[in-house]
Order: sequence, then C-alpha cells, then structure tokens
Amino acid sequence: MGVTALEDLLQLPTARGSRHYEKIHLADALPRRPGVYLFHDRNGGVFYVGKAKNLRTRVRSYFYGDDRRTVGTMLQELDRIEHRECATELEAEVTELRLIHSHRPRHNRRSKPPKSSHWVKLTHDAFPRLSLVRSQRDDGGTYLGPFRSRRSAELVMTAIWDAVPIRRCSSKAGTRDAPCAPAQLGVALCPCDGSLTRERYAPVVAVVRSGIGEDPSLLLEPLMAKMSQLAALERYEEAAWVRDRYRALARALTRRREWQAMNRAGVVWAESTDGEGAIIDHGHLSLSWNGRHGPMLARSVDVEPDGWPQTPPSVEVAEEAHLVWQWLTERRVRLLDATGPLMLPRIPVREPLLNGEARSSPDMDAVR
Repeated sequence: MGVTALEDLLQLPTARGSRHYEKIHLADALPRRPGVYLFHDRNGGVFYVGKAKNLRTRVRSYFYGDDRRTVGTMLQELDRIEHRECATELEAEVTELRLIHSHRPRHNRRSKPPKSSHWVKLTHDAFPRLSLVRSQRDDGGTYLGPFRSRRSAELVMTAIWDAVPIRRCSSKAGTRDAPCAPAQLGVALCPCDGSLTRERYAPVVAVVRSGIGEDPSLLLEPLMAKMSQLAALERYEEAAWVRDRYRALARALTRRREWQAMNRAGVVWAESTDGEGAIIDHGHLSLSWNGRHGPMLARSVDVEPDGWPQTPPSVEVAEEAHLVWQWLTERRVRLLDATGPLMLPRIPVREPLLNGEARSSPDMDAVR
C-alpha cells in the first residue's frame, strides 16, 4: 500500500473510506525533504502549488481522510504530481510564491497574484495630494505600496487623511467659488478656492513626507490619539475602524522600510544557527544552502543597484522581499557579509495593542 515509514503507518487507519486513496501511489517518488509540489490535471495544467518541510509526508496527508471539500475536488482532478526539492524552508517558501505567480493555479486563492497592483502616491506639484495609481514612476512623487487591491490602498490613504489635513479634492487651485466639502468640514486644507497659500500648506506636506520616510509617529500618533478619544466616549465601533486604518498604514510603512533596507544593503550573505544559509540580492533570494546538502540555486537575478524604485515594482516582488525579511529577522540568523549597510531608520513603526498603547515591531527591534 506504499507504506514504508512508521509515520505513514500511523496515519493509514484514517484513510479508510477515502474515495481517491488509490492515487496515493503518485506520491511514492517524493523525498522526505523540504520542497514544493505541483498538482497537475489530466491536461497537464497546474491547479495547485504547495510547500512542505517533508514533501512525502505532506502530500500523502491529503489522502488520509481530509474532509475538506476543496481537498476532495483537488484529488478528483489530480493526475500527476511534480516536485522541486529545495535546500531550505526559505527557498521552498520563495519557490512556492514564484510558481503561484507564474502558473496562477485555480486552487491557490490566498497567494494568487492580483490582476493589477495599486499604490498610494503623494503627488509632486504645487499643492501635493494623495492619489491612487496603478504604476510607480520616477516623477518626484512619494509612494506607498504595492497593495493587492484598491480597497487596501484606500484604507491606507484614509488613514493618512485621518492623521494629517492634506488636501482631498483634485480641483485645480482657484477654480472654485467656495472651498470643497472636506475643507468646509475642517478636516483638510485645500487650494480649490484660491485662499490657501503654498507657505501655509507646505508644513502639511512635509509631515506626510517625513512620516512615510523617516518618522512614522507623525502619522501614527494622531491615529492613536483619535482611537483613544473614541474609546473614552464608548464609540468602540468607530475606534475599531481607526485601529484597522492604523494597522494598515503601519504595515505599509514597515514593508516600505524593509524593502529600502535590503536594497541599501545590496548583496547579503547570511546563515542561521541550524546551518541554513542564503545569498539575498536586493531583496531577492539568489542562492540557498544548508550544511548537509550544499548550495542550490533558487533563481538567477539581474540586479541594477542604482535603479531600484522606492517601493517594490509589483506585488510578487514585494511578497518575496517580505518572506526574505522575515527569515532575516525572525530566525536566529547571523550576517556573514554585505555590500552595504543593513539598517533601518532610528524611529520604529509601532503596533497598536488592545489597550490602546503601542509597541515597537519585533522585527524592527531585531535589526536595530
């Protein structure tokens, strides 16, 4: 029955009654090593991609009485299993992400790439404002993102609107007889009626730019104060809305810092205490190894160190960079060498707690 190890024997009783158990032989060639598996249908198409610390054990587990409807559907469609062995868990995570973005399997819903990326942009003009865009350009603007959906980008933009009275309308200066609605409500400064001068507006723009690039507290502390005020008034639902905006903005600021830190560092050589190592090229995993199996090439990356944008150019690149950053900061990893300094801004991004207080993000403390 294909059982060659104790762990498989212990799981065997749970497979009783499985409609598709006869297909378990498709997993016979899988090694007990980290890697990525691809499920193919009878037409050769890839409909699911997954990663595992132990490829054989993970894939066989699908046949051991998993009663999820999606698993039953996948096993019914399954015709062939392909696998790619990886040197480390990090390489398996990155390889899984790349294959999902490449094949767009219909059963991988969470990591499937979006049709388009979205950014929040602080424009570069006489009276800058926040705008939602689908591309990043070298036009003097300040960008946050990329985001998987327009809704996620709007949540971050609304958070900045709540924190700073930056203009919200897109009308040209002096084209209205009366101020726009946000200006009349006192939540934004706007030049649409011609009464706002550049000198009066410039400090607002400076706060937004500095909050995105250097001191996140300039944007996050006003949200924290607003959250506390609403909670004190027992307006808990509104306080929860502000908390969600805070978290979305804090996450966007953190990801932007991670990306820029790895790009300044250039090529990084690092190794964990258990012998897993990696060469990271401007946020991309270029090479990985462990002490037992030697180096394995993850992907050849062509890098232009002077040409990197201020945020990742796509959701795919952003998600890979975040996986690499988590490995660098959440595992016990020591840096062996780097072509540049790996560092973060001095002022940390703080995460809100349930009691209204804030704390430094753990990964920030680890690197700082």
